[in-house]
Amino acid sequence: MTALELVKSNQTFGESLLLIIDDLPAQRVVAAWQTLGHHNVDRPLKAKENYESAAASLWAKAHESFSMAELATQADLPLSRCERIFYRLVRAAIIYPDGTISKLAKDLLAGQVMAHIRGYMPRKAAR
Repeated sequence: MTALELVKSNQTFGESLLLIIDDLPAQRVVAAWQTLGHHNVDRPLKAKENYESAAASLWAKAHESFSMAELATQADLPLSRCERIFYRLVRAAIIYPDGTISKLAKDLLAGQVMAHIRGYMPRKAAR
């Protein structure tokens, strides 16, 4: 198992999605996180390394390869607000240090996008 696999295996059963379900700025940070590209942060898991240690080292490496200011720009949020949301998403394991997001978050965002698109689609006239 790699360090990144350990970090991604710590996903909750959906409770963390409550942090973004009705929070448009958080959803924008999640979506923007994916646009910054993937970060090559993975490494072999060290002997007896726990989740906290692996996550801390991977996030430290990820911080070297992305700009928080760029993330804030992509999310169209003030930098300080983007940072607060970003660290909340990290702690909730919604975003990962390699530039990806949890499957549950991806599914939620896809559903939100589809609902938004359906709202703009013309309705068929009743016969």
